Amino acid sequence: MLADGIGRIGLGNPPVLLMMLLWGPGLASGIVDNIPMALAMAYVLKDLTLMAAAPALSIMTWALAVGIDIGGNLTPVGASANVVAYTFMERNVGKVGWGRWIRMAAVPTVVSMAACSALILLKYAIGFY
Repeated sequence: MLADGIGRIGLGNPPVLLMMLLWGPGLASGIVDNIPMALAMAYVLKDLTLMAAAPALSIMTWALAVGIDIGGNLTPVGASANVVAYTFMERNVGKVGWGRWIRMAAVPTVVSMAACSALILLKYAIGFY
């Protein structure tokens, strides 16, 4: 159902589809750990590749992987490394809390995702995938 919804919106416009694959799961992986998010989205990606007018699997995979990887930095539970860093900081530095983590991580996460968006769109535009 998710692939159908994404396909209805993005299949007519591949750059939009690529940004949906980067930003949607990317921001969601800040809430859901990025490993289960990647696994779930792999099935969505598989279904998208079966639809007519879908861009190449490789460029969609790049967009999805980059979004999920970087988006996971948004919260303490978005990536396994964040859990380790958060625990270390709480034990050795002092109380961090979710609010402080998100305040520290939001701008770098969004800026990184925006830079990756530009690179994915450039990669698509020049056909280097």
